[in-house]
Amino acid sequence: MIMLKLKDLYQLSGRIGRAPYALWGSILFLIKYNLDRLISLSYGHSWFITDYFIQADRLGILSLPEEDKPYYLTLLLASVPFIWVGTILSVRRLRDAGIHTALVGLFFIPFLNAILFLILSLIPSTSAISEGNTKLSDFFNRFLPKSKVGSAAVAIGVLTLFGLPLMIFSVNIMGEYGWGLFVGIPFFLGMGSVLIYCHHEYRYIKECLSVSAISVLLFGGALLFLALEGVLCLLMAAPLGLVIGMLGGLVGFSIQERGTKTAGTLFSFTWLMIPLLIFGEHTDGRQSEVVPVTTEVIIDAAPQAIWNELVAFSTIPEPKDWFFQTGIAYPTHAEIEGHGEEAVRYCNFTTGTFVEPIDIWDEPRLLRFSVLDQPPPLVESSPYEHLHLPHLENYFVSEQGQFLLEELPNGQTLLSGTTWYRHEIWPAAYWHIWSNYILHKIHLRVLNHIKQEAESKEGSQLPRDVNESSHDSQ
Repeated sequence: MIMLKLKDLYQLSGRIGRAPYALWGSILFLIKYNLDRLISLSYGHSWFITDYFIQADRLGILSLPEEDKPYYLTLLLASVPFIWVGTILSVRRLRDAGIHTALVGLFFIPFLNAILFLILSLIPSTSAISEGNTKLSDFFNRFLPKSKVGSAAVAIGVLTLFGLPLMIFSVNIMGEYGWGLFVGIPFFLGMGSVLIYCHHEYRYIKECLSVSAISVLLFGGALLFLALEGVLCLLMAAPLGLVIGMLGGLVGFSIQERGTKTAGTLFSFTWLMIPLLIFGEHTDGRQSEVVPVTTEVIIDAAPQAIWNELVAFSTIPEPKDWFFQTGIAYPTHAEIEGHGEEAVRYCNFTTGTFVEPIDIWDEPRLLRFSVLDQPPPLVESSPYEHLHLPHLENYFVSEQGQFLLEELPNGQTLLSGTTWYRHEIWPAAYWHIWSNYILHKIHLRVLNHIKQEAESKEGSQLPRDVNESSHDSQ
């Protein structure tokens, strides 16, 4: 019979076994989940299990819209006691399992905290370590090389074979570019490869982290070789994947002496858990929030002269910036049909045309337009021609755009360009770094061209150095 003690919830010292830890964790999660649902309903919102990592992308209460701040502040305050108790339970369980308590940091990382809970619910206490499962042990003893290079090669190869079905399930079956893909799979690759690598003998942390990192990198190479992904997106995902993979490697290093039975159990349950979480993301079905990105330049020309250039700008010279040589789509020229709010603007990119019906025509102050149709955001580099990747269609969506002109006291004009967009790629906080940067580069290509044309036609003799500033509006 499992004995639950209230002191387990507030006493940081001591240990707790896996059974009471799993039971306390399940009870507290059910309480918190229903509490969060009640809070959400009271504010007119809904709440689903996947919100625990989807909503985590909304970084900082100060960056939220004013109307949402009370709701998220209430959720945050209600979470404090659960975070405190969860930390205490996890520290005691790590101590009981003989794992460094610093790994409690995973408790604060969305998605990985679910995997940490699974691991700590399965791994035995130090006093209960048993090799067990002699068939599995005999299998590894017979087929796994004892050399460092050989065992590392087999470990990485095995994890690649197990990781590919997870990738295919997420992208090609569920259509999800989410936490399961970019967090769950790299963590599994890092942890699993180290568990196999350490089967024969104790390995040092530097070796384990190297194996976990190489596992992630070679998995990316396999995706490229099998035409499941292109070079550019793999490079953008690499920093996140390597960090998460090495966190998994750190966990594998910490539990390497637990025996073949424990390693096999953790490997199997983690591999099965990830598709369940991916399925949870898919069934949630929510769209990401719309994010505005604004870029500004100061132009030595009157607003009317600038307006004449931005409504339908002329062909922009081919870029010299290496950034646009990577395959990312960039604007070439714009055309317009009609005048005023009945007009339709066509902004031509290297991959196709944005169709932009005009919403506001306030000459020469504000031009705002919606986006009716848009081309792919990039052309992927790959050893194969005609690479078809799901994330190139409807995963990055431009919703609206505008040009705003503000006349300055010194005769100059502040021209700002804004794009409102959303994407269905998670963790959103990470991918916003890339998408915001790309949008700023695209904005600057257009704004600098408009600046040059407007100043040239006004006969300005001032230097063409761009006085620019850019910022993200969240």
